[in-house]
Amino acid sequence: MRVLERSLAERRMMKILNSLVSTYISTGFPVPSARVLTRSRLDISPATVRSVMAQLDELGLTFQPHISAGRIPTQKGFKAFVESMVFDSAPAREFWSEVQEEYNVSGDREVSIGALLEKCCALLSEASGEAGIVLSPAFVNDIIRQIKLVEIDPGRILAVVISDLGIVTSSTIHVGHKLSYFNLRRIEKYLNARLRGPDFAAAFSEEYLDDREKEASERLYNEVVLKYLISGGGSGKRHVYLEGFSRVFEKKEMHNPEVACSAVRFFEDRSKLVEVLASCQRKDGVTVLVGGEIQPCTALGIELGLVAAPYKVNAIAAGSLGVVGSMRMRYSRIVPLVEHAAFFVSRKLSEMCGRARIDFAPQQFYKMALRPRTWRETDVKY
Repeated sequence: MRVLERSLAERRMMKILNSLVSTYISTGFPVPSARVLTRSRLDISPATVRSVMAQLDELGLTFQPHISAGRIPTQKGFKAFVESMVFDSAPAREFWSEVQEEYNVSGDREVSIGALLEKCCALLSEASGEAGIVLSPAFVNDIIRQIKLVEIDPGRILAVVISDLGIVTSSTIHVGHKLSYFNLRRIEKYLNARLRGPDFAAAFSEEYLDDREKEASERLYNEVVLKYLISGGGSGKRHVYLEGFSRVFEKKEMHNPEVACSAVRFFEDRSKLVEVLASCQRKDGVTVLVGGEIQPCTALGIELGLVAAPYKVNAIAAGSLGVVGSMRMRYSRIVPLVEHAAFFVSRKLSEMCGRARIDFAPQQFYKMALRPRTWRETDVKY
């Protein structure tokens, strides 16, 4: 009997906490006991509600700014609220299905990975009312879209590499002798054909190059392409896409200068953003971080929440995406939104990276993988 009584008391306490947090998310003001009683629809007295709210204070789930005020949930209270929620995935599923239909109708096979991630980031911000955030893949097998060659002065070439993430890197190569504009265009055409695979390289092979062009093309391939791929692509840095930044500061709590400054410092520290998102990439499913869980070492409290999930390429976690904003964000809507966004991006990236490895259509950009891979549609797992 005592066990049953304890269980009923715990369920009642949880229902009161959920009502309190839900009301605070909607209003942003301390929640009085009368409002909690109305929202929870429990058949108990106002005195019982006040007693339970006092217990929530003792457990560190809520606090009272001053004696006559209502309660405000703490970071611990927000976390308990999220962990107890049952989510309705139907609206999120419908939203991303519509996005998928738009991609199918447009039939744009040449969309880059960077453009896809940027679009997803903007959609997350638009649908959530908070800031969308996406961590780019750290591909060991990065994809090169195109190489451009420009002569700086006789014997010195500027090689520009454009990746499928939209990352542009350049390096200067000494080839030892002057090359004409005509020579450079032939070498450039040969290198880009070589990137597209053996079938296309055969259409413009080394046999079409003279001795000086062969020597220069081999040096450029080794110094530019191989060096780029071995280094992990580009500068080796992760890129963070962030959309809807201003929406975070529309919330009432951001009118406090100290709270706003701590949030700004968090967004300005890109290395910290990468670190947090990379930790979410290593976890399965959706991760919800609240306040100090996002930035535990900060001296001031950070009034932010983050909902993030890993997206995958052929069942391997490649990056993460999510929504960052006020702790008062609508978790019931945002958690399923992020979960289905990860499914959508995983599917699209697996399709795109599969095509980049074997389906070299003539109209596509030049793409190449570090390791050859045979890809089948059945390989894609979400």
